[in-house]
Amino acid sequence: MAEFAETLARMRTEKGFSQEELAKRVGVTQAAIWQYENRLATPKIAIAISIANALGTTCEDLMGGKEEKSERSETV
Repeated sequence: MAEFAETLARMRTEKGFSQEELAKRVGVTQAAIWQYENRLATPKIAIAISIANALGTTCEDLMGGKEEKSERSETV
């Protein structure tokens, strides 16, 4: 499963959001987003849901669940 930190950074970049912009949309500090992306902190579930909503995705996809499913279907 892809790690949350890597998926968060990738999705944020794909959306064209800076850490500061995502932080404002979620209601946290830019430092919090930096910590999540650098594996220094893990968001509480309510924050993870807000991050997923801001990125237009689901918590499952943000946690790497979507990638894991497609990897399984390719190897079958």
